[in-house]
Amino acid sequence: MCIRDRDVVVSFVNREKKLISFVKNQNIQGFFSYKQLNMSFKIGDLLQVRLEKVEDKGFYRVRTIERSEKREAEALREVVGNFRAIPKQDFGFVDVVFVAPDLIKANQLQDGDELVCKSMLSFDKKKNQWGWRALEIKRG
Repeated sequence: MCIRDRDVVVSFVNREKKLISFVKNQNIQGFFSYKQLNMSFKIGDLLQVRLEKVEDKGFYRVRTIERSEKREAEALREVVGNFRAIPKQDFGFVDVVFVAPDLIKANQLQDGDELVCKSMLSFDKKKNQWGWRALEIKRG
């Protein structure tokens, strides 16, 4: 099966093994090797790819790859809203986007702050469901 010219979001980078995990949407996600590519990657990068599925366990072979000029895709979007701190917890939300403790601390967020979040579709293994998590935060 070949995915043709699709926008995927880098969801994890294993620099030691030179593997990228990606998400296209709730139905298409997987990983590929970037050993042969002369590119560097970070979580949240939006890539335009053509991939070939190699095995059922989610491994793909890269046919073509380039950085996408788009700012949003099925698995990547900007959300504008007010930060909602969860009482007695170290995390919060902007709309339905989960904001992790490290982003809260790094940005010194307070309940009610108006923010713009770059967010990525993400699977929560504990809850066994899809959701959105913030990657970057800017003050609105």
